[in-house]
Amino acid sequence: FEFGWGFNYDRAPVEMRLDYRAERITTGGVDTLRARAMSELNTLAPAAHAREVYASVHGTPEFSIQTLREAWLPVVQRFGDTWTPHVGPGKPTLADAFLVATGTSGFISPFTLEVQTASDLLWFEKPFDLAHEWTHVAGFAREDEANYAAALTCIRSKDPLIEYSGWLQIFLTVPPLPKYEKKMF
Repeated sequence: FEFGWGFNYDRAPVEMRLDYRAERITTGGVDTLRARAMSELNTLAPAAHAREVYASVHGTPEFSIQTLREAWLPVVQRFGDTWTPHVGPGKPTLADAFLVATGTSGFISPFTLEVQTASDLLWFEKPFDLAHEWTHVAGFAREDEANYAAALTCIRSKDPLIEYSGWLQIFLTVPPLPKYEKKMF
């Protein structure tokens, strides 16, 4: 494990390789991101859902693997990769029952570096999850980095279904608005 994958944990984190500054993260910025995610989801939903319905009726893939890859490759290269990882569609796995039972969406095979995906992934989860696992294939071991790369990949795509997948994950990750107590007068 250490020789095949473990050394990736020694890699400098993305925040050290990009122009990251913690002081840029503000409550107002988070609120703006939440509002943007909601707006994008509302805008993209009709086209994304129409694509899913068409795909289910005609038995075609919901999105193009090539389109996702074209959006993903510049992201991991910006993260510091100087090589071109070879990635493809997710494949079924003998461990599917375990993945479904544990809520695990996928993993990469340490022997073949192929993505193995759970059979219960929903259509809007697939692009994000595939980009997430591809980021691991590219050598980024940390889950937060894989999530960040997948979100950036999806929202920079011109495919509304792929973009919807990214904005949905961003919306689900942004802290919720605080709950206000109702005051009794």
